[in-house]
Amino acid sequence: MGYRAVAPDMRGYGDSDMPEGGPEQYTTLHVVGDLVALLDMLGEKHVFVAAHFRPDKVRALVALSIAYSPRRALAPVDGLRALFGDEYYICPIQVKEAYSNY
Repeated sequence: MGYRAVAPDMRGYGDSDMPEGGPEQYTTLHVVGDLVALLDMLGEKHVFVAAHFRPDKVRALVALSIAYSPRRALAPVDGLRALFGDEYYICPIQVKEAYSNY
């Protein structure tokens, strides 16, 4: 038995129907439910899939767009601070004192 690829139009995209009920019909549980129903319809008990939910349906995970990056001597936030200054959006919240105001 070989492999096959399935690339469904997700709920509300492409040629799929847009469910009535607004954004409440697009939760993670709804979308995953659609995919599980598709697998059941196709008769697939286990699949190789690029996803992160419903491990009982996933035989293997394909991680995409994650390039190897060796550990650097400089922490990422310190590099951002050096490039953009202390006020760069993520820098001020990286110290314990930042949480004392909340």
